[in-house]
Amino acid sequence: MTYFLHDGPLAPGDRVELSGEEARHLLTVRRIRLGERFALQDPAGRRFEAELTAAARPSAQATIHDPLPVPAASRMRVTLLQAAIKDKAAELLIEKCTELGVAALCFFPGAQGAVPHKALAGAGPRARWERIAWEACKQCDRQFPPPISVVADLAAARRAHPVRPGGGEAGWLLQPGAPCSAAEALAAGSPGASGAPGASDASD
Repeated sequence: MTYFLHDGPLAPGDRVELSGEEARHLLTVRRIRLGERFALQDPAGRRFEAELTAAARPSAQATIHDPLPVPAASRMRVTLLQAAIKDKAAELLIEKCTELGVAALCFFPGAQGAVPHKALAGAGPRARWERIAWEACKQCDRQFPPPISVVADLAAARRAHPVRPGGGEAGWLLQPGAPCSAAEALAAGSPGASGAPGASDASD
């Protein structure tokens, strides 16, 4: 079920205004008409049935009605440690990981990769990634997008997402010969990410 986002808290009986991209998508893409109802979520993740009561592009007004159920988060928590890849590939990865329920993504520059750390750490890519993740959330009915972080190298990524001793969960590092203990992290490399390219199951 596709939903829309509101930037303030919601409660039944509220009258709220939507503007910007949310209003444009509501009126132009989804073509919601006066009197029709749609799902609206607030920053706390609470979701309500909303009724469109006024539309004057580029804004719209709605009345909040009953709460709606929110799908439970996946019980499997997967963290992806991803060597930096080009923009389009990274955007597709973020979209699909969000839809599949990945809990967190952490990008790092490969030792010989073509994408430097400074290109990842800028505000522009981060804002674009967040927007893509939210759009994927709305399409697959996920409540919140996964947090996306950028670190200096693979070692920093593994420190940021350490193995939980005795966690009993498998972990994989897609690199021959690289040590990996039982973990909930999946590390995906590009050539030069942490040595010679390749893939192996290094779970305990």
